[in-house]
Amino acid sequence: MGKVVRLRGSSAGGGGQGLLDDIRDALATTGSAYQEMETLTVTVAEWRQIARTAARQLQRPVRTFVSTDGVHAVLTDWPRDDDEQAQHDNAMRRAVESTAP
Repeated sequence: MGKVVRLRGSSAGGGGQGLLDDIRDALATTGSAYQEMETLTVTVAEWRQIARTAARQLQRPVRTFVSTDGVHAVLTDWPRDDDEQAQHDNAMRRAVESTAP
């Protein structure tokens, strides 16, 4: 699974284009997107719909779900090539290194 990222806040006005762009960018670069419940500027259902739209634009399969603290979108075919695998491996390596004493 790709690295979960926090998205910058976006206005729901104008159809949520800023949010769509943020989610699409996160999906394309990390394989996933995440937004904390307390920072949502649209409803959970709208966020999930926007995430599905972003994935369709990337022509990628996605799964959206809600946790106790946020809403998530994860590409189900991530990583699908060597470049994405390298991004994934580097993110995992950084995560492990950041927890080392």
